[in-house]
Order: sequence, then structure tokens, then C-alpha cells
Amino acid sequence: MIKPAIAVVTYNRPVSLKRLLSSLERAQYPVNGIELIISIDYQDSDSHQEVVEIANAFEWKHGNKTVIPHVANLGLRKHVLLCGNMSATYGSLIMLEDDVFVSPQFYNYSLQMLTAYGNEDYIAGISLYKHEWNVNSARPFIASNNGFDIFFMQFAQSWGQCWTSAMWKKFHDWYIQNEQELVSQDEIPAFVTSWPKSSWLKYFITYVVKTDKYFVYPQVSLSTNFSDAGTHNKINNTKYQVPLQTSFLNYKTPSLKEAVKYDAFFERKEMGIMISVQDSELLVNLYGTKTNTNKRYLLSMAAEPLKLSSHLV
Repeated sequence: MIKPAIAVVTYNRPVSLKRLLSSLERAQYPVNGIELIISIDYQDSDSHQEVVEIANAFEWKHGNKTVIPHVANLGLRKHVLLCGNMSATYGSLIMLEDDVFVSPQFYNYSLQMLTAYGNEDYIAGISLYKHEWNVNSARPFIASNNGFDIFFMQFAQSWGQCWTSAMWKKFHDWYIQNEQELVSQDEIPAFVTSWPKSSWLKYFITYVVKTDKYFVYPQVSLSTNFSDAGTHNKINNTKYQVPLQTSFLNYKTPSLKEAVKYDAFFERKEMGIMISVQDSELLVNLYGTKTNTNKRYLLSMAAEPLKLSSHLV
């Protein structure tokens, strides 16, 4: 039976860790023997020591708990990559950074998604979080719903995610070979390429785009993000908090052909059929964040220079 381990990635935020652990404690688990790993990056501070004490004191009733207090500072990217590699030990892994809060149904959702998509090569990972804000353009995002509880997106996730050991290995192997590769803003949003070197997520997003894979996304989120002050946030930020799916749902899951799909810019893919043109000739740029607009047809809300065909000149 699929039984993903849970890895908590934490650093120096005791309040954040307490909040996440409290949500894990209240969640529903249909199986026993679930491994919980709490990995604590090092900092010479009272906050670090408090985080270690909270992790050690937490009672995990659903399986073994392992606390890993690192003795040297890893940094966020190295820390996440190290934890991701734990999937080879456990077969599948749910990773949660410490400023995330999970729905009581997050584990049930993860089990269903692993069953539906765990062996599909076009899936790079499973997101617990559902965006309601396009982070690339700072504008609202409402995913289309075509009758399924799931859609696909070429945007990897850090606010609650799950993958099999095979999914992670394919990404990690690519990362080792392409770490120094400069990402192209024609394919990757400028907002993502601007992230600091400490970001691991920008590499995963680049991998998803370059290999034409997808992350599975729920129509209603199974995690929310508090964006507490930390490595990437100087102040607390509530912008990315979203409603949670709190009741059990038997998810209706689409195939690749059936699914609504979005690219890394949060733009809907396969829109050509709606306006009777070939997808290969159509650029969808409704948020106006794409820089390469060299297509025959352009669907956009941004002001663009008109290009007349030669026979009209």
C-alpha cells in the first residue's frame, strides 16, 4: 500500500513549526505506520534551540518520528534537496515547509493522487496548495473547472507537495546536470528567474517546463501558506492564505487528455480549439507577462503593437 512519509522542513521559526505540527496532529490518517521526519537547519540562536525542543516534544501517534537537528547551516535549497532525497528511502514523500498549514484531509488527498498519477511519466509532482493568485503578475487566478476535481499546471510547488521516489529522482538527476544552466525568460516567468540562489523551486519549475511535465493541482486547496518572516520574507504576509478542503472527497481525476492545463505563466493551454486556430500558432498572454510574442495569433489583454500581414500593406 502507498504510504508516503511526511518531511517537515524547518529552520528558526518556533511559532510556525508549532502551527504546522498542530495541523498535522488534527489531520485524518486512514493508515498507521506513517513516518514523520522533522529536519531542522542549524542556526546559533535561541530560536533554533526552541525549534529543536518543540520537535522533540511533539507526540506523533501515527508511526515513527525522527528529528534531525543539523549541526551546520545548509541553506534552504540544500536543505530541501536533502529532504527530497529521503523519498528514495520511503518510496513517496510529502514535504511541508514550516510556514504551511494543512487541511485535515491532506493525507487522504495525497493517497488518492499517488494512486491516480504515481506511475504517470507526465506528472512531476503533486501540489497540496491551490493558487488563487498569479504570483508572476500579482493578479487573481481562477482555474477553469471542467467537471474534474483536479487540473494540471507547469508550476512546481513549495507550499505543500508530494512525489514518488521516481518523480523526485528524475528531477534531481536533471538538477545535477543542469544546475548551472541559465533559464530562458521566453519559457520561464521573469518573476521566477529573479528568485535568489537560495531558491530550489525555480529549478524544479524550470525542469517541469523543459521536460513538458505537470504538477497535479486540486480545485480546492489542501494546504495554505502563512508566509511568515524568514529567509525569503522580511515581514509576515497573508496574501497567499487560501480556503481549505476540510471534508473528505472522493476525487474525480482526469487523464492528460481530459485535464485543464496551465503553463508556468498561469496561462491556459490548448485554447486554440475555442477560437478555431492551431495551438502551435497561438500565444495566450492574458496576464501580459510573456516576452516572446512571436506567434501568428495573440490572445492578450496587454497593449501590443499591431503587426499587419504583408498582403495587407
